[in-house]
Amino acid sequence: MTSKDFLLMYRKCAEVIEFNRRELKRIEADLVSLPATDYSQTKVQTSTTADLGAQIIKLEEDRERIVNEITAQQQMQNEIIEVVKLVKDTDPKLALVIYRRYIDPYKMTWEDIAREMNYSVRALHGYIHPNALKEVTKARKELKKRESVHSIS
Repeated sequence: MTSKDFLLMYRKCAEVIEFNRRELKRIEADLVSLPATDYSQTKVQTSTTADLGAQIIKLEEDRERIVNEITAQQQMQNEIIEVVKLVKDTDPKLALVIYRRYIDPYKMTWEDIAREMNYSVRALHGYIHPNALKEVTKARKELKKRESVHSIS
């Protein structure tokens, strides 16, 4: 995966998280709206209780799967943020370009970034952005190295 693809994952993760949160709300609403079993009445059919139990189990399994997916996406976003922080330690200017382009929820255009940073769009495309991506590559390697050291400890 290229550094650019890695950074683009941040927004993809955000979209997946948002979709999964909506799905989670739907599941929770379904769980709340399941009919209660009235044990005071004469028992006519036993499949209703069994069906209800199966529905609850299915909804709970779906809920757990979605919570796990959200957690995985958040972990990916956290990894991206950690990489950007490492770039910031090396060169805050490059980190700002990365943040504005790939992480900022308002996804600034190249023109907006250039204006904010007092650079030409040409300078951003020709020099600054490529260097930022190189720093991301270095930071990813550094992060992997740190993680392998922590997993050995």
